[in-house]
Amino acid sequence: MEPRIESALLGVLTLVISEKYPDYPCYTGKPPFGQYGDIDVSLICLEGTAGDLIHLLSAAELKYPKLVAQEAKLLLSAQSEILELHRKYFENKWKGTAGELMHTLKLENCSIFDDETIELWYAGGHAFRQLYVHLNLDSEMRLSEVGFDG
Repeated sequence: MEPRIESALLGVLTLVISEKYPDYPCYTGKPPFGQYGDIDVSLICLEGTAGDLIHLLSAAELKYPKLVAQEAKLLLSAQSEILELHRKYFENKWKGTAGELMHTLKLENCSIFDDETIELWYAGGHAFRQLYVHLNLDSEMRLSEVGFDG
């Protein structure tokens, strides 16, 4: 695998092979993402795959602008589920609206996998006691899972 790749859309992406996950090679960069400014973007080859880099990069370049355009709608569609999870985790401590809770989230990472699924990771900040909120999208960019991690 090349140590660096360049994309007109995503900028320079650098190969990272984690000691913790050596079977998941990925390329990372910091392209702009709408209202959030620059975020971390990772293109990840799934475990046990040789990683078709050209396919992965092409798919990411096609999906990324659509994702930037649809992210607010995706987050809005997940807000009731995020509020419900928040209430379970934090025993109904949130007294504001679901919309107000969504405004505390900041997108920090977008991971695009070679099976064309996507994960969006939001920093939850104080309202989420520093937990991250993640939205998992299927290969058609439909919401498939919402969760907290920290």
